[in-house]
Amino acid sequence: MQRNGVRVQGVVVRNKIKWGQNTTVRPIVRFTTHEGQTIEAELLHGVSFAIPRYPEGATVTVVYNRDNPYEYDVTGASRQYM
Repeated sequence: MQRNGVRVQGVVVRNKIKWGQNTTVRPIVRFTTHEGQTIEAELLHGVSFAIPRYPEGATVTVVYNRDNPYEYDVTGASRQYM
């Protein structure tokens, strides 16, 4: 997806916490596709963390699958969140 995906800016609207023996935090990201569709979905790819990697309100770079924009990855955040 990194190579063929579409790159846009998004924002972390909240973090989803899953409590358990291994507590994990995954960001919920909102972005708008080039076609104008607004997507708000949990980041399911990559590693989840016990603390938020991206805080609520963080601006992030999103790469999404043109055929299914709910398949996306976050490739970075604005410098203030890194």
